[in-house]
Parts: sequence; C-alpha cells; structure tokens
Amino acid sequence: MNIYGYTQLGGAALSTVSGLGQGIFGGDWSALGNAGQIFLGNFYLDENSSFFGGIGQGISRHTWEFIQTGLGHSFAQIRNTFGAVDNVEYFGGATLANRNTDDGGLAGMTLGNFIMGTNLRARTDDWTFMHEYGHTLQSRSWGPLYSFVPALLSGADMLFNWDEPWEDNPRFIMHDIRWYETGANRRAARYFNRHFGTEWDDVENPRSKDIARSLILTR
Repeated sequence: MNIYGYTQLGGAALSTVSGLGQGIFGGDWSALGNAGQIFLGNFYLDENSSFFGGIGQGISRHTWEFIQTGLGHSFAQIRNTFGAVDNVEYFGGATLANRNTDDGGLAGMTLGNFIMGTNLRARTDDWTFMHEYGHTLQSRSWGPLYSFVPALLSGADMLFNWDEPWEDNPRFIMHDIRWYETGANRRAARYFNRHFGTEWDDVENPRSKDIARSLILTR
C-alpha cells in the first residue's frame, strides 16, 4: 500500500508543479485547478448511493480497487501535466478528465473511477460517457483483476484491432461487441435506468451480440 500512496502523491505533485509553472509563467491556472479536481476525485462518491453504499464504495476504491484507482489517478494527472486535460467533471462517483479536440471524435479509457475522455460530457445523453461509466461499475465488481483482464483486454483491442469490422453487422466494429465492452453497457444500462429512467440505446452501445445482430444497420 506504500507504493499506492507514493503513486497517488507522485502523480498529484507532478501535475501540481506543472500547473503552477503554467500559471506563473503563462498566466493559465486551469491546469493547476485540474490537478486539484483530479486529486479530489479519489474521494468523490456516488451521490445516488445510500449512506452505507457510499461508505462501501469509498473503502472499495482504496482497497479492493486500489490498483486501478492508483493507475487511473496517475494517468489522469500525467495527462494533465502534458496539457491533455481541458476540463474535469464529476458524475455518480466517477471523475472525468476530458480533452476537447477539433475533430469531435469520442473516446475514453477507464481505470477505477477515473475516466480519461476525449470530447465527452458527464451527462445522461452522452452515450460514450455512459459506456465508460459502466466500466467504473465493472471495476467495482472485478476488483484487483479489473486492470489485468477487462482493462488490459480492452486497451489491447483498441490498439491492435480498433477498426476490425464485424461481419454479422457492419454497424459495429469488433471492439463494440467484445464481452468486456457489452458487460460495461449492461451495467451502465441498469444504473442509468434505475437512477434516471434512461432507456439504453443499443444502437450506440449494444449490451450483447444478439442485440447487435438484430440491429442490421449501415454506418
């Protein structure tokens, strides 16, 4: 756990020092503010949970999920250090460290309760964000195995097979219908339906291969 503490503090210190430098020498204090918000994300809990549910979530985050929590916080802080975080948002216990780009392409990577997003918004009408939120719920279930199974497989798939089409339905690429991706969608669908009455959009993020097969659409 000492390594976990050093990782957390190291990432925060690096991002804070960089933010101070940008503020002092460039007059832009946004990176410093981002560093603080990302750090506080370690302690931000889901306001939709019960009192005891929130306590359980806080304990889980720094014990059962400590590997991905430490990695997620550090990656978000490093991203901020190099100017790749434009805004930080909180939602349902998750911390979104987001970058905005001119091309508008949507992307995300989730470790623990930290979502490293591109052009995402922490809202109930952003389907990519809600999918990534499903990975935070997946992290809670998988615990220490999350970083080595769902997260690792998802990351490798994005790197090496991102554009591989799915023959059964040209609407989706293979990544969309991997079990670790559809599993995140199922968790997100339950959460957003329970708390916000959201009807999940399987055209955007399918919850199973069977559903994806039934949606024969072209891109």
